[in-house]
Amino acid sequence: MIKAENKILKYFTSFFSVEVILFVGSFITFPIFTRILTKDEYGLMSLITLTLFLIVTLMSGGLNHSVLRFYNHYEKNNLSSFVETLRLSSFIFGIIAILLFVFIVQILQSTNIIGVDTWLLLLLVSPLILIRIVSRLELTYLRIKQNIFALNLFNILIRYGGIGASITLVLIYKNLISLYAGLCLAELFILLVIIFSAKKNYFKISFNREILKESLHYGIPLGINALFIFIMTAADKYVIGYFEGAAKVAEYSVAFNFCNYAIELLRNVFLYTFIPLIMSDWNNKDEKTRHNLLTHYLSSYFWLIAPIAVGLSMTSHEGIRLLAGSQYGTTNKYLVPVLAVSLGINGLSFIYTSGLLYKKRTKLILNITILLTVFNLGANIVFVQMYGLIGAAVSSLLTQIAYLFIGGCYTFRIIKFRIPYREILLSLICGLFIWGLIRFMPTEIISINPLFMKISIGISGYLVFLAFVNPSKIKELIGNFGSA
Repeated sequence: MIKAENKILKYFTSFFSVEVILFVGSFITFPIFTRILTKDEYGLMSLITLTLFLIVTLMSGGLNHSVLRFYNHYEKNNLSSFVETLRLSSFIFGIIAILLFVFIVQILQSTNIIGVDTWLLLLLVSPLILIRIVSRLELTYLRIKQNIFALNLFNILIRYGGIGASITLVLIYKNLISLYAGLCLAELFILLVIIFSAKKNYFKISFNREILKESLHYGIPLGINALFIFIMTAADKYVIGYFEGAAKVAEYSVAFNFCNYAIELLRNVFLYTFIPLIMSDWNNKDEKTRHNLLTHYLSSYFWLIAPIAVGLSMTSHEGIRLLAGSQYGTTNKYLVPVLAVSLGINGLSFIYTSGLLYKKRTKLILNITILLTVFNLGANIVFVQMYGLIGAAVSSLLTQIAYLFIGGCYTFRIIKFRIPYREILLSLICGLFIWGLIRFMPTEIISINPLFMKISIGISGYLVFLAFVNPSKIKELIGNFGSA
């Protein structure tokens, strides 16, 4: 386990540093786009972004999931055939996806469901489908091979290349077409860099029907599952758009993004750090190490997510006004806390489905997700009409709690890893302690600079609490950043 812990420290530090860099990119674009684009344009951008993710997820065939599950298995035998088969398949899937997308957009325009401007915008977006399907697979190869430097480098180039190109064009032309034109140009260039960095091995064509069949049998349910998870987590925006309009979608999206930027950063760091290690142990049948890794994942995640959720809740008013502008400052005060808890639970999805992933029962995962997606959609339709934006957030929270309970019941029957109840309880008490410090701090102190003071008090309270009840975590944090 010592060797595994050293890997965890190394990977966590590296991925955390990169995710912070990527987070800064979101911090840059958030205030620019919310100020240059109108509320309707920003709401349309949110819907296009979600729809693009939906298509890429569905049409990728779940090949990225198959890479994570089977790469180590084929590494000992027939690896080149495995890699080449999936590469060729990703190109084919991407081209089919573009053709279907363009066909649907053409029908929508010919029947006057969408206008000419939206039609042109969607046609411009279509190349991103192929680019992102292929890029997703290539980055997954780097991830499972634990090629941390290349993976981090390309992630940074994709993010900041897209930011630089899109912001430049948006500042000049001030419309959504220029934004997506910049993204297409930048992401295509980075994909070409990835392809040519693979040298001649990339263009070697090989196809194995049995490998593709096994990969699709495992990956397609997870790809469709990701689609339904997308619908589950994005249904609120579509329902809000239908009943409340694009401006309300923008208001909800700003609150959602405010939470998601920080929580997704944490979630990605944990997934990038732990999944390759855990998947490797699955293939090597190292049960003890696997159980220890899952316990470590759960404990460390709670120690970080609890204070982050509280911090987001307590700084939402000042943070949203700073990032998005005063037009978004009237957001319901309960919206961010509910969204933060919901997204925090969602970050545990790998844990409460790990048993089913280990047994390759991906169809069962899909069935559970479909059931909860239907529940979430129905809840949103009812609650959004009754309570508006907060109704959508509550619907998502109830869905995530149900997913945690159902998935956890299955997983803990298969994998008997230790649940760190004491660590979880202490982390929740820590969050409550931070809330109390900020909530009851004298107004004279907070008013000096509300956002800065709340963040400072929260971080100080977190470190004091850790030093008092769990000093080993302080050493672990120092070790994480000291090894950078």
